[in-house]
Amino acid sequence: ITAAFSARSDVDEARDISWAIGEGSAQNLTLPYLLSQYSAKVEGASTRPVIPADVFNLPHNDYHPKTDNLNVAESEGSANRGSFDEEWAFLASGAKKYADFHDQWKVLTVWMMANDFDGDCDGPVEETAHYKVWESKVDEFLTNVTTSWSKIYINLVSTLDLSNIHRIQQSKAGCKLVHKLIDEGGCIDYGNSTQMQMLDRNIHWLNTRQHKFAQDWQTKLKSAGRTDVAVVAQPFMEGIGSQFDWTFLSELDCFHPSAKAHQMLAIGLWDSTKR
Repeated sequence: ITAAFSARSDVDEARDISWAIGEGSAQNLTLPYLLSQYSAKVEGASTRPVIPADVFNLPHNDYHPKTDNLNVAESEGSANRGSFDEEWAFLASGAKKYADFHDQWKVLTVWMMANDFDGDCDGPVEETAHYKVWESKVDEFLTNVTTSWSKIYINLVSTLDLSNIHRIQQSKAGCKLVHKLIDEGGCIDYGNSTQMQMLDRNIHWLNTRQHKFAQDWQTKLKSAGRTDVAVVAQPFMEGIGSQFDWTFLSELDCFHPSAKAHQMLAIGLWDSTKR
């Protein structure tokens, strides 16, 4: 989602307006744009829309270093397909572009959940092997970041109730047809009401696990005397979605968030971090 595929309803990744790491504008608010209203020096945002790199091998190597900068999100990225490992490598490499990187405070937003679990509609997610992989990879990623860098504020972002994506798709004839023809979002595309209830139940479980990650890491960092790192759960998306309509989704695939949605998410994250 942070790669912003089809946010402008085309086949580009609209990385320049990605909610958490795009440079944004007064017409397309993003977290970096909002921060820039209070600081003259905000670096690392992605600056241009791009075609996904290596499109036939996604999510792997979906990174454009000249313009993505520190937006290392991969289209179709998931912990179970190695994205945490690849994105950490991209981050470590991209950080070298900034001479004072280690001396400046940084904001890192972590949101990798939907592509790992959008097919979990038939049973408890915590009993699956891919849940264990995700859990391990989140912890490994946080270990890599906190042992390598200082002066960093890490957002762990929860996920909205994904059944609402299904609801929106089913409410519009064109979207309904598209998702009869393609399998883009697992059971989001075709699930029944019972499956949607299970999907939301699993998202709630995962969101609770995000909070535990934050609590555990806060305890660990405090015991190590680390005051230069914060790991914070950002719950602004928890339980939301029932009020969204088709304008929340790309008109191209009726699945990925639209430009409007990216701005809504940016404002949500901004408000959440200030609380």
